[in-house]
Parts: sequence; C-alpha cells; structure tokens
Amino acid sequence: MKELTRYLKKGWIFLGFFFVGMNVFGQESIEELYELVNENKRDTNEVIALNKLYKLQSKTEPEKAKECLDKALALAQELDYKKGQGFSYHYYGSYYDFRGDYDKSRQMYHKSRNCFTAVEHYIGVAGNMTGLGNVEIIQGNYPEAMAYYLTAADIYEKVESKVGEAQSYHNVGNVHFSLGQNDQALDFFQRSLSIRETLGDSASIVRGMNAVSAVYIAQEKYNKALDKLKQTLRVAKQVSNSHDIAILNNNIGVIYKETNELDSAKFYYADALNIYRHLNQQSEIGMIYNNLGGIESELQNGNRAIAYYDSSLTINQQIGTLPMLILSYRGLSDAYRINGDYKEAYEWHVKYHALDDSLAGEDVKNQINELQTKYETSQKDKEIAELEKREVEANAIAERRKIMLISGSVIGIAFIMVILFYVSRRRAKEQRNKAEMEQKILRAQMNPHFIFNSLGAIQQLYITGELDMANDYMGDFGKLMRKILDNSGKEKITIKEEMSMLRLYLDLEKGRNIGMLEYQIDLDDRIDKLGTKVPPMVIQPFVENAIWHGILPKKEKGLVKVRMRIQDNARHLICEIEDNGVGIDNVVKSSTHESKGMKITEQRLGTKVKVQSLSPGTLVTVKVPI
Repeated sequence: MKELTRYLKKGWIFLGFFFVGMNVFGQESIEELYELVNENKRDTNEVIALNKLYKLQSKTEPEKAKECLDKALALAQELDYKKGQGFSYHYYGSYYDFRGDYDKSRQMYHKSRNCFTAVEHYIGVAGNMTGLGNVEIIQGNYPEAMAYYLTAADIYEKVESKVGEAQSYHNVGNVHFSLGQNDQALDFFQRSLSIRETLGDSASIVRGMNAVSAVYIAQEKYNKALDKLKQTLRVAKQVSNSHDIAILNNNIGVIYKETNELDSAKFYYADALNIYRHLNQQSEIGMIYNNLGGIESELQNGNRAIAYYDSSLTINQQIGTLPMLILSYRGLSDAYRINGDYKEAYEWHVKYHALDDSLAGEDVKNQINELQTKYETSQKDKEIAELEKREVEANAIAERRKIMLISGSVIGIAFIMVILFYVSRRRAKEQRNKAEMEQKILRAQMNPHFIFNSLGAIQQLYITGELDMANDYMGDFGKLMRKILDNSGKEKITIKEEMSMLRLYLDLEKGRNIGMLEYQIDLDDRIDKLGTKVPPMVIQPFVENAIWHGILPKKEKGLVKVRMRIQDNARHLICEIEDNGVGIDNVVKSSTHESKGMKITEQRLGTKVKVQSLSPGTLVTVKVPI
C-alpha cells in the first residue's frame, strides 16, 4: 500500500500554512489602529490601519475582520493606492481560502500580484505565490503547489528575506509530507524551524514545531510527537492564536487515536472542531469530521461513522478539497463494511483508489522531484558562480597587494599607522561628544522645576483630600516620566509618540496651573504619523519656554499653539510654537534667562531655530529633518 494511503488511514494531521506571507507595518495594538481609523482622515494611513486590523483579527473574528478589509479596499481604490489594494486583495485571497472558495481565492491573489508588480513590491508578489501554493496543495494539486512555493523562495532569496526563506522551506516540506515523503519533509521543516528560532517569532515557531511533530506522528514516534505537541500547545496559548491551537488539538487527538485512547482523542477533536466552527473554516471542519468518523469505525459504530463521513463528504465536494475526499471515500468504505453492506463498501473503495492514484501516483512524485531538483541545481549554479567571482576578485586583490608591498611597504605601513591613530582619536572624541550630548538632551528634556512643582501639586491634592484628582495627576505624571526614560536612548520616535508625550506634558502643566493655560495642536494631513520619525522630545523645550517665560509671567489665561506641516520636498517638518504671552522682548529685558534646550536642539538637528516677536507673544519656528 502506498505511503499516502497508510498516512490517510491514521487520520488527517494538520500542518498549518502561512496564508499572508508578509508583514505590513509595525506592532500597533488593535485599539491604536481603531483610533487612527476613527480619525476618518480618508488617507493612505487609514488604508494601512484597516488592512492591519484584518490581519490581527482574521484568526479570531474573521467576519468582523472582513468588514475592515472591505473598507480598506474601497478606500484604496478611491485613493488609487496600488500598494494598499495589493494588500487588501491578498488578504481576500486568504479569507476565501479559509472559507473553501478556492476559485475566488485564486482570483484575489492574481489581482494582488498585479497591484504589487505595478509598484515593484516583490515581497508582496512572493506572498501571492505562497498563497496560490496553499490553494493548490489543499486541493491536491501538488506539482502546481511546489512550482508556486519555489517561485516564492527564489524571490525571497533575491530580496534577502529570512522570514520568507523560512516560510518557503516550511511549504516545500508540506508538499513532501502530503506525498508521504517523510524524511524529505522533516529536513525542510527543521531548516525552517532553525531560522524561525533565530528570528524569535513565537507564532511561526509554533507552526514549525507542529510540523516537526506531524512527521513524528507519521513515523509512528508517538511519545516523541506527543511531548513536542503539548510543549507547542503551551506556547500557542501564550500567543493566543486560536487557529494554531485547533491544529495542535487535532494532532494530539490523532496520537491518542493511534494509541487507542479514544476518549482522549474525542476530547481533543471536539476542542478543535469548536474553534474551527467559530472561525467558519470549512476545510478544517471537514477534516475533523473525517477524524471523528475514524474513531466511530474503531468502535465498530458503523452508522455514526457514516454520519460523520457523509458530513465531511458534503463539505469536501462543495469546496473541492481532493485529499480530504480520499479520506471520506476510504472512511465510507470501512463504515459500510462494518454494517455488512459490502456492495456499497466496494463502490466507495473503488472511488477511493481512483482518486488516490491520481493524487499520489509516481508521475506526480516525479514532477515534484524534478521541480525541486531544478531549483536546487539553479541554487548550486548561483553559489558556484559567486565563488568563482570571489576567487577572481581575491586573486586580483592579492596581486595588487603584493605589488604595493614590494614598492612601498615601509611607507604604506607608516601611513596606515597614522590613519589608524587619527581614526581612533576621532572616534574616541565622537563617542565623548555623543555621550555628553545624550546627557545634555536628557537633562534638557524636562525642567527640574516642573518635576518639583508637579510633585508639590500632587502632594497638595492629597493633603486637601482630592484623592481622585491626585491619583489621575500621579498616573499621568508617571506615564510621562516613563515615556521620557524609554525614549531617551532612541535616536528617533514616530510623530504619534512625540505628540503623545507632548499632550501628556501640556495636560500636566494645564492641570497644575488651573485656569492659566489652554493649548492647540494642529498637524498637516499629509504627515504619516506612524511612518515619520523625529528625535524624541524635540518640541517640548520650546513649549516649556512658551509656558514658563511667556504665559505664566503674564498672570492671565494664555494660549499655546503647536503647528506642524511637511515641506513640499518631504525632507523636513516645519514646527511652529506660538504663544500670546509677554513676548520675547520682555523676557530678554526682565531676566537673564538663557534657553539651554534651544541650543541643544539646534545641535541635535543641525538647523537654526528662528524666534519672532508677535503682538502679543512669540513665534518659534523649528525645521526638523526626516
């Protein structure tokens, strides 16, 4: 009996695929993304946020996630934002794949590829190839799946994506595993897992460990597989990925079935089935029905087994998952044999063998091996060509060095020593200057008087019994201090983070000087809040000057305005801090105040700060490179 036949007889082992195959942005929370969407700017940032919301919610709340995807595509088309359309179509491809609508899934992936190709986003194109491979493998089209996976691998290699390389190894292993080629599958899974562990991505490590465990199950190394699966399940629960948890529950159920612990197997299958029903993943639901039918056959419950296999058959025929149809046909044959209906059992057995031969025949395996051999040969040819090129370059360099040493070794050594001495002195000086500048920046980011006065205000609130207000003030004060310390070691932070710290500072000053201060912050709509970065606390020293030396000396309620716009060449942000206080002329006349923060900021930015006197008040203009 062929390897695939033996493997299917045990029950379906889930491997799990990478349906997205690429990252969109950073690690913003769902709450932050909804906050950005609710601003309703109708710009590319909103498209990005909506696509990201789909990715974060697709495994737990798929229909809610699809609502975000619908909005993302509509807005991306309205803005003619090709890259955003590419991501939206790609996620539609994974959505329809999960639902078992494979023709629709293929259409979406091809549309996505057209968009990504137009803007030369090759990581996206590789993700489309991965998605198309996933569609083909679940329908049993193994040569087509392997071709897509190898195309993706070639792209990932060219763009030097380790994440993509790990994904490609995993998917090539899936093809070998589906054909019962366990040794080859294990080799690729372990290569993939090694890269994932180096990258430290918990979610992908879960899938890698599950894949290795699946091979152990197929090799009947049940104790080894069970230990690794339970270890993996603990990790999956920590990262809260319900889809992967369901996969692991199923595979643990397979082991318990093979070791004849049928009650335990039913328990884990039921957990997996509940999750897949919640996610509405039809192909996986069909797989679980097949596995439950296998248990009833073991218990000689023919009618119950037929009911499960019929349910699976209905789903598999609707969505066209041929590998699962094999298991349904085989299961129905066994179930009817248990009931003594040998004619029906024979008919299902004939269907089973016909489909099994078409999917796992020698021709298919030869096609797979030929594709892999061609790919590996091309990789070796590239490596050989690169080594030959390096050898030629190394020989040429060695020859030039020999000539230089013969003609001027003494002069060369002396020159090198002088250069090394000069460079080391210069680096030491730069490091000292950098350390001194970091210390000055940290000291200038917050006036000590503000800290002492804030603590005094908190103390006064506690003394007067205003505990809620004191606790709120203390919470905001602590949050601001923590943000300052967290960001003090960073060269740049996002505009969103900078504005968050500035609002915290202004709210604290407003709360401490009750009735004396109002503020307005106005940002240019063209500024990408998540993608644009500036040095931390670059605006706060000027706002602090405006409050302490402009508004408060006036002894009446004042207003501070912060405006930020992007220059047409998109290389600088122009930030204006305006107050209606006593004015810079009066500050200079009435005190010996010298703004260290302003001087330090000019050194940090390499640009001159412009100060203008208004009537009333002062306008400070800062040009911030981005």
